[in-house]
Amino acid sequence: MGITRLRWGLLALALLLLTSGCAQLGAQMDGAEQDGAGSSASVDTHVLETVEWGQVNGLLSVLVRNTTDRVLRHADAVISVKGRDGTALGSTAASTIEGRCCTAIEVAPGASFGFYFYLDDAASVGQVDVTYKNVLWAAAGRTRSSQTSIAPLRLQDNAAGTLLVADVTTKGDPIDAAVVQALIDGPDGKFLAVISGTWFCFAPGAVPDRIKMQLYTKVPRGSTVRSVTAFPLPDKDAAAESAGRANLQGSCDPQGDDSGRAAEPDASS
Repeated sequence: MGITRLRWGLLALALLLLTSGCAQLGAQMDGAEQDGAGSSASVDTHVLETVEWGQVNGLLSVLVRNTTDRVLRHADAVISVKGRDGTALGSTAASTIEGRCCTAIEVAPGASFGFYFYLDDAASVGQVDVTYKNVLWAAAGRTRSSQTSIAPLRLQDNAAGTLLVADVTTKGDPIDAAVVQALIDGPDGKFLAVISGTWFCFAPGAVPDRIKMQLYTKVPRGSTVRSVTAFPLPDKDAAAESAGRANLQGSCDPQGDDSGRAAEPDASS
């Protein structure tokens, strides 16, 4: 069987402004250290641990985890998928999507990060391999000046698929821009899907920011929210450019009246 054409739904925020390679990227990130592997052509298989994957209605989600003691500032992932019989089903390397696809950003020690894409044969996946390039780590001992706690309120069907409503409470410094990811488990308790969006509005205060996260497919009844995590971004201008092309900007409602517009992943193929 040949390589299946992938229709990409970008989950991880792609830094599309930074297409000239690691040298420019490193100059824009204070305290970042380039991986010893070096240039954008270098490939590393040991950056993040591939934990599990899930699929629903042709949407394949891949969950990875930072098992080190340092913050991963940036890494471009290349994902290859094989069927249960070992046949190649698809690879992100063959995608023609504009810009970079599958970029992990600001992943703290112990944190998980998700990627997803549409795959015709998602139900028959037997093996997922992830390699990385353009890897930047934070300097040892670097800590964040902001913290968020996110409480999922409800997971519900809507006309577009499935909507997650959550409240975000911020402590410390305001967060100019952040990628927010929700991990969804199916009725059987196994990882099913990830929802992602980019916001620019998290400020400390007693009243949480309410956000709406849209998944463009319906999940089975009985699905639950495992966790919701914010990944603060170091460069608001780059985040805004990426959000315009990869994730539509969502607005938060400080009054909690549910009027905030959802951040929506790019649905283009």
